[in-house]
Amino acid sequence: MADVSDLTVTTTIVNTGDETLSLLADPRSALSSFATNTFAVTHDSGAGVDFTGVKVRYIPEMAAKLADTVKVLAPGESVDVTHEVGRYYNFTGAGEGAFNFEPVNLFTAVEADGSLTELRADVEPAAVHLTGQLATSKALSESSLGGAADARFAARGLSKRAQFTSSCTTSYRSQTNAAITAGSTLASKSISHLQANPSGSTVQTTWYGTFASSRYRETLSSFQTLVSAPASWTYDCSCTDSGTYAYVYPDSYGEVYLCGYFWRAPATGSGSRADTIIHEGTHFPQVLGTDDVTYGESSCKSLARSSPAQAVNNADNHAFFSDYV
Repeated sequence: MADVSDLTVTTTIVNTGDETLSLLADPRSALSSFATNTFAVTHDSGAGVDFTGVKVRYIPEMAAKLADTVKVLAPGESVDVTHEVGRYYNFTGAGEGAFNFEPVNLFTAVEADGSLTELRADVEPAAVHLTGQLATSKALSESSLGGAADARFAARGLSKRAQFTSSCTTSYRSQTNAAITAGSTLASKSISHLQANPSGSTVQTTWYGTFASSRYRETLSSFQTLVSAPASWTYDCSCTDSGTYAYVYPDSYGEVYLCGYFWRAPATGSGSRADTIIHEGTHFPQVLGTDDVTYGESSCKSLARSSPAQAVNNADNHAFFSDYV
């Protein structure tokens, strides 16, 4: 291809077993068309590419309760999903040549009793040779953003108070302002706890693993920013994806997109609107620059035990820490 603007990758997910599978359409997986970092993309030289899409908040245990977030595949059945990869990966750093796309192979199955099981799929990478235009300024389609319009190329400035797009109703604005206030309280409590325990604590170990002064400083700094920064951000309510809380473009500081599950979530507590503000805020490099390594309390605790460095780089770990201090 001589222009990546219309480069798409279609993934085909096949149930090769003898039992019907109910799989979550996790926005990070090949079952979702969300513009997330679903692929490992590499140049034949080994060089990587820049991801310019979105990072979302999604908790499998919550999404599993919603019928429209589950894809049922009978034995032998398959489903195709198209991904607009040319519009959320930038290939210029690697240069022209052959690129390989390997999808994330982790899927979550919903069992008959409602419990969740992780499955690893066998994958076959795809390859394409790219020349010419290796980055695009074309907008993503709404299907890649949970029903929201792509605003990456719209000029927006920060103000002293939260701003809302026209997609936010009066009720949504009120709930979001309350979440911003409650999120500020969570950040303040987190700061107080960290400053009172500069050598670590049980809560810090639970969510961040073995104490390290470098991780402590990063965490403290991010909460100090989150006390007031979200009150000046812009909020868009046009995302309608029912299983997703929210998402941000990390490179578009201060723009937060609120999705369908945000309005279903409780105002405060674990997996709430308040701690979603914390979660999304940490994705911005100006705050901390986190990824979405894993979601949900149980998985985040396991991550803290197995890899403290990844835990401090995982947005949900910060959200849950703020809930329990």
